[in-house]
Amino acid sequence: PDSLADLVPKYLAFKQNELGFLDQLVYRKDPVKGYKLSLRHVKKGEMNLVLTAKGIEYRMTIGGRPK
Repeated sequence: PDSLADLVPKYLAFKQNELGFLDQLVYRKDPVKGYKLSLRHVKKGEMNLVLTAKGIEYRMTIGGRPK
């Protein structure tokens, strides 16, 4: 699927008004790891977890973006 809004309702019970919560996440295709799921907005100094089919990546942010 190209978006979480297409994928999530197939596996989780989401009400239509709750789909906006998915906007807080980034879901993108990765040529090596399949798909990645992470937080969309990460503040400077915060850690971001990236979920992939191959495991979990931990990233520290600088300037609001992953290293």
